[in-house]
Amino acid sequence: MKQCPKCERCYLDSTLNFCLEDGEPLRDYVQMSDFPTEVMPHSFGVSESRTKLFSAGPSGEAAYAPPDTVSRRLNSIAVLPFTHMSSDPDDEYFCDGLAEELINALAKIDDLKVAARTSAFSFKGKNVDIAAIGRQLGVENVLEGSVRKSGNRLRITAQLIGTSDGYHIWSERYDREMRDVFEIQDEITLAVTIALKSKLFGTAENDQLALLLQELKSHSNDVEAYNLYLRGRFYINKFTTADAFRAVELFEQAIELDSSFAPAYAGLADALIMLTEMGPMAPHESMPKAKTAALKAIELDESLAEGHSSLGMVLQVYDYDFAGAEEQFQRAIKLSPNNPIPRQSYAVLLTELERLDEADHQFKRLLEVDPLSPVSNWIYSFCLFLSRRYDAALERANATLDLDPNFGVVYLSVAFAYQMKGEHRLSVDAYARWSEVMGSPENAAYIRDSFQGGWENFLRAMTDEKRTVTFSSYITAVFHATLGNTDAAIANLETSLQKRESHMVMLKSDPRFDAIRNDPRFRELLSKAGFPEDSIQRNGA
Repeated sequence: MKQCPKCERCYLDSTLNFCLEDGEPLRDYVQMSDFPTEVMPHSFGVSESRTKLFSAGPSGEAAYAPPDTVSRRLNSIAVLPFTHMSSDPDDEYFCDGLAEELINALAKIDDLKVAARTSAFSFKGKNVDIAAIGRQLGVENVLEGSVRKSGNRLRITAQLIGTSDGYHIWSERYDREMRDVFEIQDEITLAVTIALKSKLFGTAENDQLALLLQELKSHSNDVEAYNLYLRGRFYINKFTTADAFRAVELFEQAIELDSSFAPAYAGLADALIMLTEMGPMAPHESMPKAKTAALKAIELDESLAEGHSSLGMVLQVYDYDFAGAEEQFQRAIKLSPNNPIPRQSYAVLLTELERLDEADHQFKRLLEVDPLSPVSNWIYSFCLFLSRRYDAALERANATLDLDPNFGVVYLSVAFAYQMKGEHRLSVDAYARWSEVMGSPENAAYIRDSFQGGWENFLRAMTDEKRTVTFSSYITAVFHATLGNTDAAIANLETSLQKRESHMVMLKSDPRFDAIRNDPRFRELLSKAGFPEDSIQRNGA
């Protein structure tokens, strides 16, 4: 047993050399204990990141019950957000960024399953035991740590823990200056890789480690540019329009300081795409800029998966170049097999092209590494709707709401599925819940009031030019098509095409347009939206 001479915290793990609380070197301390955990007081069974190593519940089960469990692979890992221990709360971005960068580095290893950022970060600030994290993410190992930042000085601790027994596999403390942050990241990545390979295979594979080391050397030459990049990623992950605009500013500032920093260009492309999807920026304004940024990222670093993924999104939803988008998504997946973003986008593209078996395969792989992501689960629910599996779509949507009841957009999947099942009251209620969760209770009241006269009255209210609820031209076309107003539906779809609304890429698979699918004008719209002519003819659309 070891003890910190400063805070007197005790540890049973003999391989641990530094205190997880204050970073002091540990001393030997002889004491018997019946508990097989590394960490003893101050808080029994709680690590520095506030992650419980084992449950203290009376039954021995995890105090936090997972929605379900994921099958585990021995060669698997989750990187938890590093604990912020600095006095300045603004330094939180650096802790999250460090963990995210480690995820991206480890994700390049072919035979290692790495839990995606969204799922791993879902445990941030929660007192969850390591065993429960392992079950929910399907991983056998967890990397966690802490960051203490004071001026230009850094103290970073990191520890690799087995989820089956809770014991440390590897741990280290780094006392460096900020300019050494890139070397610290590389050292942690390589140390974890070596530790895992030694654990799994008894020896490290030198050739692969050498290749990994070479791939890691893609950092910015400017520490301040790198800090701005991390801040940009921190804000883009908040998923709000205001934060996305802030992310654009930060990525642009990083590029000004280091015009050769490829990840900053990829981040800028992602932020611009997000602002387009959320609505405040028109596609014609933002998407060409996003494409330029993504192409620059690839020009600077062809091996950057994020650049290929961003370019694929622009090609898919703006250029309507489905073949080009598929090529970019496949390249991104090959470069970073554990990255959920290109798999999400590729699975959606395959669904829109009605290649459903291939889409299911991508969703299966996606949810293996990102099981707790509301975004991934919502996208899957929506694609299940597009593939006409309405009950499955509802089941997945409800599972998403279990993960995050305030993830408002998932109520649209519910509304669409119930509409196609003919359960109109439930569909309208889901539309109203969407408005409520998104912060528009007055719109929710308008939606519910419009249904007082029945389903047709609701549809007429949603297509009324004086309505208080704002919809895209594509969704307005959906309501007109449901009413049987073919001319109005076609007119709104043509407007949607002119605006380059991203919804248009799901036109071919959207079941809500079945009633007008054989109209020659509809088939012409499909052709203009980039769908292959043979597939249009083959499906009678």
